[in-house]
Amino acid sequence: MWWLEAAEADIASVDVIRGEDVLRFGDQFVALEDIASYRVMEVVERCKDRLAAVLGLIGLTGLVSLVAMLHGGWLEQMLTVLVFLFIVGMSSVGEVLGLTSKRYFQVTVFTHGGRKARYNSSDNSDVGRLVGFLEDTLER
Repeated sequence: MWWLEAAEADIASVDVIRGEDVLRFGDQFVALEDIASYRVMEVVERCKDRLAAVLGLIGLTGLVSLVAMLHGGWLEQMLTVLVFLFIVGMSSVGEVLGLTSKRYFQVTVFTHGGRKARYNSSDNSDVGRLVGFLEDTLER
């Protein structure tokens, strides 16, 4: 959550904001007069460790079922193993296509002194309000 922290509590609702007012992103803050620019990026995170674990599970299940079929005569049980492998394989296809990826926006505010403050949110409207506020602040 981001919020504006006014220098004086009485002027928090005033449209024109000057002085020591700051924009806060949790424990990070930037003075409004010090904002030089900003950048908005969409970040997509994919869990590659989970994909490797699924691939290993498919390989191990395939090896166990092959040994059971060749040495144990488990031809009847292969249908269950094939259904399991199909379900696990479809989940790995979902991972590869990025259906389970995590998407969010990262807004980076740069100051005149070279400092950066980052804000992450998956809420499009929240990021839109922040970008609108930053545009208004930079126009002043």
